[in-house]
Amino acid sequence: MYNHFALYHSIEELETVFERPFPSISQSCHVSPSQKILTISDNKEQQASYMRWGLIPYWARHEGVGDKMAYARAETIELKRSFKFLLPENRCIIPASCFYKWRQTKNGTKQPYKVELHHKEVMAFAGLWDTWKNLELNQTIYSCTIITTRTKGLPFHRAPVLLKEGNRQAWLDSSITNQPQLMRLLLPAERNSFTIQNINHQNSKESGLLSTI
Repeated sequence: MYNHFALYHSIEELETVFERPFPSISQSCHVSPSQKILTISDNKEQQASYMRWGLIPYWARHEGVGDKMAYARAETIELKRSFKFLLPENRCIIPASCFYKWRQTKNGTKQPYKVELHHKEVMAFAGLWDTWKNLELNQTIYSCTIITTRTKGLPFHRAPVLLKEGNRQAWLDSSITNQPQLMRLLLPAERNSFTIQNINHQNSKESGLLSTI
């Protein structure tokens, strides 16, 4: 369940939170890299749209590069070729209901966790996006990556950057290009923001869904 999240809030809830229209969505308890996911761009009037999860840089030779770029570390996005040119202009938000993490237990097994906000509010992951052209098929692919950061007091070391409500519009505002200002929006996730639940691993395998116990 590492590298997965879920989106099960309704369209009405998403439109209320983000103040823009949303397309028809398929609620999912199991969203994986390479799937198309909902994203919100900088244009406030623009409807949310789908992008491939796993960023394909415009200069990539093949689409498969995106399979290794589902996440971008906040600490290095200003340095890495794939991300540093996207930070000033190509920012997005990925709505989510929860995300899943693994933790090594004392007996050596791995325990999966479901992480939600305390009151089950919609999460707003910080992301970056790019376009890539498949010249053979004359096809343009929009793709994105989720930014992660270190955590504080959580049973895992990294988590997606959750943009606070007051920082979301600034993150989407393409007129803001000052990188130090943007980096200050990428705050570490803190323990008191979340509800963390163990996942029944066997049940999740049998049903294809992630059930809390």
